[in-house]
Amino acid sequence: MAIAIPAYPPRPNQSLSRLQAIVTDSQAKVALTTTLLSAYLQGRFAENPLYPLLPFFVKRWTEKQLTITEIYQQSRRMQISCQETLAALANTDIVCPPVESNLLNTYLSYFKCSGFLTTP
Repeated sequence: MAIAIPAYPPRPNQSLSRLQAIVTDSQAKVALTTTLLSAYLQGRFAENPLYPLLPFFVKRWTEKQLTITEIYQQSRRMQISCQETLAALANTDIVCPPVESNLLNTYLSYFKCSGFLTTP
């Protein structure tokens, strides 16, 4: 199901951050606009250093009209397992504690104190 999200175009002196936040938050797949506004926005996005990579995320590359991201998500979902790690540690004195709230709080507290994470 598609849901339309109306948004005013950015003014010439505004950044695209508001529009980019709407696109990101809504996970927009399509944008309907005028030819003039489309050319203007493409010119503004071209200032971004990652602009040359845009086709990898928006261009449809397959007969099923999938983007590179969608192709990757469908065919190569990452399988996460700790079995090899546990097997390698089997004959050592290293013990992996179970992941639970106290352990997570310990790590998050450390990340916060070290400045790696900030308080939301």
